[in-house]
Amino acid sequence: MLSRLTISNFVLIDHLSVEFTPGYTSVTGETGAGKSLFVGALSLLLGKRADNGMIKQGATRSVIEGEFSSIPQQAHEWLILNELIYDDEEPCLLRRELTVSGRGRCFINDTPVSLAQLAELGAMLLDIHSQHQNLSLTGSSFQMRMVDKMLSTFVPLEAYAKTYKEYKEAEKALEQLTEEIRKGKEEYDYNLFKYNELNEANLKEKEEIELAEQEEQLSHADEIKAGLFDAVSLLDSDNGGAISLLLQAERTLQSVVSKVSALEEYAERLHSCRIELKDVCVDLGSFSDNIEANPLLLEQVTERLDLLNTLIQKYRVPNTQGLIQLRDTLKAQLQQHEEQDILLQEAEQRLNEARKSMDQAAASLSDVRKEAAAKIALRLTEDLHQLEMPHAHIEVAVTPVSAPTPSGYDQITLLFGANGKKDIHPIGEVASGGEIARVMLAVKAMLAERDQLPTILFDEIDTGVSGRVADRMGKILQNMGHYLQVIAITHLPQMAARSEAQMCIAKRYDDDNIAHTELTLLTPQQREDEIARLISGDTITEAGRVAARELLNND
Repeated sequence: MLSRLTISNFVLIDHLSVEFTPGYTSVTGETGAGKSLFVGALSLLLGKRADNGMIKQGATRSVIEGEFSSIPQQAHEWLILNELIYDDEEPCLLRRELTVSGRGRCFINDTPVSLAQLAELGAMLLDIHSQHQNLSLTGSSFQMRMVDKMLSTFVPLEAYAKTYKEYKEAEKALEQLTEEIRKGKEEYDYNLFKYNELNEANLKEKEEIELAEQEEQLSHADEIKAGLFDAVSLLDSDNGGAISLLLQAERTLQSVVSKVSALEEYAERLHSCRIELKDVCVDLGSFSDNIEANPLLLEQVTERLDLLNTLIQKYRVPNTQGLIQLRDTLKAQLQQHEEQDILLQEAEQRLNEARKSMDQAAASLSDVRKEAAAKIALRLTEDLHQLEMPHAHIEVAVTPVSAPTPSGYDQITLLFGANGKKDIHPIGEVASGGEIARVMLAVKAMLAERDQLPTILFDEIDTGVSGRVADRMGKILQNMGHYLQVIAITHLPQMAARSEAQMCIAKRYDDDNIAHTELTLLTPQQREDEIARLISGDTITEAGRVAARELLNND
């Protein structure tokens, strides 16, 4: 609740500091006394945009501070979440400072905050209800929130919120996977082409090196064969071949070994060399036998080598090993893409399961909404009858929508008929401004009994009403005061008399004929005088005083 309001240098207000009490407080005053300044100051405290014209003439700074005690749990949690220290035993302080330079500042518990943060917390602490806000009653979102606040149990609402979130997540996952598959289709086709090309090439590691050697051999077969023949001839011919010469050298050396034993080793080494050369000759001969010109084989080798070199250049890899690695990578990518079909089926299944769960939760939510809607309609109809609308009738229609929404499968429509249930239509189409105001008051009163609402400030909710209706409205506000703090700006004595406390806004002029606005908490005698003034006008009559006392003493 708002426990204290302090205003300094704001338009016509020099300085005021007033304390508020729980329950219902009325605020009265002459026309033009400055009731709008009171609302304007509170609006600034809740984050409304300001301008320099709001600073009192001659001052450099305007300060508006509100102290709130026993704040709602939602506000308490918000303070903790935003690390704005709050002690349950101390009031929560909101402060707005305006300067002539235009650089205003906002504070929560003496900690600088943004205007958006001030507005966010302010909305949890104080609700300024003006005639303009009555229009929200005709909006579908307000009507939905109204019904949901009156549910007999919030379990279906929470269950639907959970299943809707899961459904949207599953839907998004499926959309993303589908898009990935769509985008990857062209890439898949190209990768498949590349893989098939490489796979059909039957690649072998280092094959291009072996083929290059084979091509060189086949291309020069005659030359190689002639060279081998000459080499063998030089090694193993009867006329001065290397082997024959080694044999002669070996025999010559053996002839003197008996005389010099150290030469035995060299004779053996010559023997070994001769044997090795004979083996070389045999191997060269065998190699030569395997060498022959083969144009067909040369053509095949050349074609194969050309294919490998073409692939190496095409895919910009250094060798066949690079081609093999690319082929294996493509294979893995293709397998992964093919597995996406399985992933797609799984994603579709998850979406279907999420939809079933959401459908069930939505059906349960619709059931409790219909139950709440019937009770709301009965309650509002009865309250309107008390507000001198004896033939008014309210119905709350719960109808299905074509697609799931964050709030369910329902559309809530508040139907109103001023002349009974036979002629009811959506309230925004048929209700007058005064009728909408009374319905909104009844709604607020109903919600106050059910929900932990912030302080409500009614700004001239009594416009267009008088007499018994005003008294009934005062009773409703008085009853609301049992559940929350209610502040009402009114010009009707019946509504003011129903309040537990009453404040008066007055304008006074100083010696320089400069206007100043003051807000004062009235004593019992001052209340009687003020209510008598509201009845009689500026000149208070004895009849007005008698009527004022009757209103104040009226239970």
